[in-house]
Amino acid sequence: MGGLIGRTPLEHQELEQRLKQDQQIPALPNCIAYLAIVILVTTFLFFISDYFWLRFYTAEGTSQIINLFGFNSAVTGDIASGRVWIFQAGEFNFELIKICSGIEAIALISGLIIATPTSWKRRIIGVLFICFGIFGANILRIITTIVLYTQGFDLYIAHEVVSAIFTIIFIIVFILMIQAWIIPNFIDSLINVLIGIVRAVKGS
Repeated sequence: MGGLIGRTPLEHQELEQRLKQDQQIPALPNCIAYLAIVILVTTFLFFISDYFWLRFYTAEGTSQIINLFGFNSAVTGDIASGRVWIFQAGEFNFELIKICSGIEAIALISGLIIATPTSWKRRIIGVLFICFGIFGANILRIITTIVLYTQGFDLYIAHEVVSAIFTIIFIIVFILMIQAWIIPNFIDSLINVLIGIVRAVKGS
């Protein structure tokens, strides 16, 4: 307690917050367990399927929405080959492959959710939220790609650059929403794990 003598109230409060944060930093085995869960869940969800139906309904949702704005697009899907297309004669013909389904982001964030120390109720709600949220956001991303392409933008700009920007923004927004509405320690847990690993590496 002698170290606190002569400190201002603000300095005392900052010290208490730092001590409280230190107590929340997990030990290295817990950090490794957290990362293992993230990797296993992410890998399992990504490779378990080619997500034909997710791609098909993503294409259907995209097609129905852009048709409201004067397009005349249609969707075709072949279960045998696993291929899904959104097409409009004379304007575009886009195939939705696996990574177009948003499953990478769904798998990664689901892995982070399941690894977070919280109740299973919050985990399940978080996973459902991210599945439906990214499904809707992904449709918006594909719509943007199609509209830009049909307006004369280069396919690389419309598909690669703009899509990458959309993906980063959506992931950040969804992570913040999960932290604010569903799992209050979601971001804190990830940060604490990273701090725990860095400290363990520096101390070794």
